[in-house]
Amino acid sequence: LMAQIPEPVVLDIGANIGNHTLALSTRAKHLYAFEPIPAIYKLLSANVVQNNLGNITTCNFALSDNAESATIYMVQSGNFGASSFDKRTEGVEAVTVQKMTGDSFVDASGIAKVDLVKIDVEAHEVFVLRGLMQTLRRHLPFITMEWNDPLTIERLSGSAELQFLLDNYHIQVLGSNFDRGYWLGKPLAFLRRKFTRLFVTRKAVLYPFNPTRLYKNLLLVPKGREALLEQIAPHPDS
Repeated sequence: LMAQIPEPVVLDIGANIGNHTLALSTRAKHLYAFEPIPAIYKLLSANVVQNNLGNITTCNFALSDNAESATIYMVQSGNFGASSFDKRTEGVEAVTVQKMTGDSFVDASGIAKVDLVKIDVEAHEVFVLRGLMQTLRRHLPFITMEWNDPLTIERLSGSAELQFLLDNYHIQVLGSNFDRGYWLGKPLAFLRRKFTRLFVTRKAVLYPFNPTRLYKNLLLVPKGREALLEQIAPHPDS
């Protein structure tokens, strides 16, 4: 996808220690990485410096729908990416962080265009989108986000933000040919999926989004730019 966009500008919202940040930066003209928790931000910044990446701007605040301070609950062990503004488990540390709207950041930074927005914010998606609506309307960037958290889905369901996405984007699942959802509705789906998992190399595929199912990754393609789908993932045989 990034190879199809001239000099892409990326917002990595919920950058964590920078795994996606570093990968996306290899194709981006410039990438802005947002990580609000100081301890995790320190690791993100160190990874950027150690890899000598001059096209990344790291930002030690969260994107949301307001510019207030707030408590985020940092996971103490395991996956730091599970840290959330909602206290969803024990064994977390309460950390005060600063928030800012994406629209304010884009305007203040003089960012002329936004081509791709990656969102991974543990149930804070609707608030990120709400604070970024002016930018989304103006630039209609590609978006990647998750659809596997019940609280995320509950907050988005029926919202103006989700309706905007449905009206303006072609939503696809970014998965693999091993996924059950990829084979759903295809002839002899069970047998073909089993054969694929046993004998065929795993590969990335795009397939239709069903809002009643859970998915790790969605790719939202602006309407009118669907031709890119054939370039990055040719339509599978039925």
